[in-house]
Amino acid sequence: MELLALIKDLAAIPETVWIVGHEGGVVSENTPEGMRPPVEERGSITVQAAGWHFHLSASLATEAHLSEQPDTAHGLPNLMSRRVHFSGPDGKSPLRIYVQSGEAFAKLCAAWQGREGVRVTGKG
Repeated sequence: MELLALIKDLAAIPETVWIVGHEGGVVSENTPEGMRPPVEERGSITVQAAGWHFHLSASLATEAHLSEQPDTAHGLPNLMSRRVHFSGPDGKSPLRIYVQSGEAFAKLCAAWQGREGVRVTGKG
């Protein structure tokens, strides 16, 4: 999978929420204000914005799943959950990014549909 390229595409979308960490562990929710272009160095990708950053080992994010589905957890009509969920060989998700704009998400899905290591489901 072209991990750096996909993360760069996501970093270019202004209306996102970046969830760093995995279920059952420490999780941090972050907004993209002051986002810098992600960089790769020595097998890790660094994502940095105003007030936060993280380093992601490429070996922990070998697949990406882009999905759009109704968000029934919040009880609001017409609320959609659009996310990119990264996972690795251990099945854990070190990174999830929620995209608020349906148009931006549709463009992202179209650009990444059919690429190795990327699965797109339920796009509107």
